[in-house]
Amino acid sequence: MFKARTHAPGWAAGLYDGAAVHVYLRAGTDLAVNLATLRHEVMHAQLHAAVGCGPFWFHEGLASYFAAAPPVGELLAMLREREVYELAALRDPVLLEQAEGQAGKAYAMSLAMVLYLVDASGERAIADLVRTATSAVSRTDPLGLWSRAAPGIDERAVLEALGRRMFGLSLGSELGTALAGPVCCRGIRDVDDLRCREPDPAALEVRAAGKSQWLDGNTLCRTAW
Repeated sequence: MFKARTHAPGWAAGLYDGAAVHVYLRAGTDLAVNLATLRHEVMHAQLHAAVGCGPFWFHEGLASYFAAAPPVGELLAMLREREVYELAALRDPVLLEQAEGQAGKAYAMSLAMVLYLVDASGERAIADLVRTATSAVSRTDPLGLWSRAAPGIDERAVLEALGRRMFGLSLGSELGTALAGPVCCRGIRDVDDLRCREPDPAALEVRAAGKSQWLDGNTLCRTAW
């Protein structure tokens, strides 16, 4: 029903069409919808009213930030593979005909760009970004919003900041080692609290020694943060 009514891409979990928010019905949940998706689409509606059309990274990055539930898998994949979505491609208002994997990478990169700004300037960065987006200059040159918000910052710098935020590590051998095996993450429902690390070494030794084949995620990550 959702796809038939909205004609949204197959990977979309919700949609704001410029007039109304559309989300899947999920029986048995609060308000019968996924609250993270609802927050995401409502933020689109607010940004549309305040700013209007703007770069993909701006709208999707802020909507993902306020949705609170971060795309942990996609963020970890970016750090593991060092394959980021090019910033220049995210300056267009809409990305058309994206495969599901590419769409997930575009959303994750857009969120990482917003997180870069928050880490650099605190939460006031969000208000500053919206003010910049609504300025007369930005309205006549929307493709330059990122260069004004973060002058000289490229994809690698965004990825570097993401590694420091999630693991406290810069890109390099230590982060590569941490990402090589299982990863424990907290704050998976709150992007501001998202932090990751390697599992408890003692639990990994138990599993490696074959003493238990069924150590679940809670056991591997049992050490207090």
